[in-house]
Amino acid sequence: MSQSISPAASAARNTGMVATTLWGSDKIAGITVDPDGAIWLGAYSRLGLGGEEDSGFTGSLVRFNANGSLDRDFSGDGKSLLPVALDIEDGGNAAVQPGGSYLVARYVKVGDAWVSGITRNLADGSLDTSFGNGGTVTVPFYWNEDLGQQASFSVQRDGSFFASAGYPSGEIYIARFDATGALISSFGEAGVLHLPASVGIHPSGTFDVSLQGDGKVLVTGRETLTRLNPDGTLDSSFANGGSLALDVHADALVIQDDGKILLAGASGGVATVIRLNADGSLDSDFGEQGRVSWGSESAPFAVADMIVLADGKLLIGGSQGTSADGYLAALVQLNPDGRLDNSFGNPDDGYYHLDGGRADDFLLGTASFDDAIFGGAGNDLLDGQQGRDLLTGGAGADTFRYQSVTDSYRTATAAHSDRITDFEPSSDTLDLSSLGFLGLGNGHDGTLAIRVNESGTRTYLKSFEANADGERFEVVFDGNLGQALNETNLLFQQARLMGTEGDDRLQGNARSEIIEGFAGDDRLYGALGNDVLVGGEGRDLLAGGGNNDVFRFDGLSDSYRTATENHTDRLMDYTAGEDTIDLSALGFTRLGNGYDGTLDVIFNEAKNLTYLKSYEADASGARFELSLVGDHSGYRDLNIIFAEPLDEEAIQLIGVANDFWV
Repeated sequence: MSQSISPAASAARNTGMVATTLWGSDKIAGITVDPDGAIWLGAYSRLGLGGEEDSGFTGSLVRFNANGSLDRDFSGDGKSLLPVALDIEDGGNAAVQPGGSYLVARYVKVGDAWVSGITRNLADGSLDTSFGNGGTVTVPFYWNEDLGQQASFSVQRDGSFFASAGYPSGEIYIARFDATGALISSFGEAGVLHLPASVGIHPSGTFDVSLQGDGKVLVTGRETLTRLNPDGTLDSSFANGGSLALDVHADALVIQDDGKILLAGASGGVATVIRLNADGSLDSDFGEQGRVSWGSESAPFAVADMIVLADGKLLIGGSQGTSADGYLAALVQLNPDGRLDNSFGNPDDGYYHLDGGRADDFLLGTASFDDAIFGGAGNDLLDGQQGRDLLTGGAGADTFRYQSVTDSYRTATAAHSDRITDFEPSSDTLDLSSLGFLGLGNGHDGTLAIRVNESGTRTYLKSFEANADGERFEVVFDGNLGQALNETNLLFQQARLMGTEGDDRLQGNARSEIIEGFAGDDRLYGALGNDVLVGGEGRDLLAGGGNNDVFRFDGLSDSYRTATENHTDRLMDYTAGEDTIDLSALGFTRLGNGYDGTLDVIFNEAKNLTYLKSYEADASGARFELSLVGDHSGYRDLNIIFAEPLDEEAIQLIGVANDFWV
């Protein structure tokens, strides 16, 4: 019987757990800790642009403070997509080293040959040229290209790491590198340990490796743990002739300084940490008879990695399943004896907490939990999504956004309405533009009514018209705002900022806006909302800011060049997986070679600019061209709305293979 732990069971200040949303279809690669206690979580994310069968992923990083809160000094919100691609069908996998260095297993080209290799990018996304040979090291064996049999990484506390591959034959190759990417020649034979099938590990999927102080090697297999002598032979002094049968698949393996062995894995949604003595027997001083478990089929936890902190506490990284948000990136911290560490993670008050910082923050809650969101300083955008949320803007001109009636509602029998604690009518905004309400009124015929309770402590903005499920919109404000709420601070339609025929600088705020520059060389800045930016004529700079923005082009004159003149717009912060380029009005139907209604994609490394361009000019010599800061030359990085193709072109695309991206 294992000891079971649950956030709800804790009566202490924190739950010992924390979880955060990433970008959708995400896989957790690993975790590491800096000397100052900062926690890095490496992941890779499918952005949803390549279809369900697409095996390509984009690297991502999350940085937490030592107490489990997101570190908003990193990338504004603690999370960052990296310009790093990996393909799990080609053995791709990732890991993270201290400092946020991001390792990727991939095939690299050396001369005319493709060989197994590892590249390293810094936390800012740039290639780390100090690693290996200009940012890349080669591996003296091939990655297994069978789907689900990716390369295995095992990063050690000092930044050194193992890179390994297992094969259907049962063979395993393990390479050991120092933190700089150099093979450690004292390990195995010239840095590589070959384990024949006769050793009997037979790994399933990825596996973990750890090295004891005496040079012996521990390797997880398909529900086994095997200990090997330095020469790769079985260590008969361990467990049953060198191998220990497990009742869970061990996804993570760590050896403590005292020689005790920690294993973590999951089965049926239940995560388990096991601690063994050095001889392979269960350590009864840990958890309940050597085991600690949490999670369930309805709230599954999948283990990805585990590390032992300097104070002996255990940090486990993985994915937490939810009812509405899919899998979240999650951390669990245990005390050395296996109890939840109640000094870590989310406050244990029934809310999922998310706090802003000094800057302008976009704070997106979850659809699965009741969120407590605090904006802090700055002009923040708060969106609790579903759940009965507690929202506090803090200082600055803040926007509270609602995109669905189910974000805040009540029924005839229950209240699921959000509560805003500090709405300042003179500066804050409630963004209701996605809900379809017409304005203030009596709560009927598409309007919202304002009601104040008898004591004047609560103000209610509500509809009396329920949907088919009996749900009607309602949001609650602290205080008496009956005379202060109006159609200036309640936004029923998407706001518009419009320029002139001259050179304009238009700055949006946290609400969702349509920003139009018209003629002139304009500078459009969208800030935090879901904005639509239309530069119009002229050579414009467009920056969407945070959130999901649309860059729309209504005519060829919006962004073009001729043989002698350049009127090309530039997108300053196009973000893969979030932003969209709307070219539907221009007639282009797909990416290709720049002819026959297609657009070519060219990356200029010297300028760090990606160009979308047509080579077909109109009668005046103008041809479409648009530049984007950064390398977006991979088709997965571009979310473009094209014109509908003609019927005959659609038939050609379905029936004829070609060399173009589609």
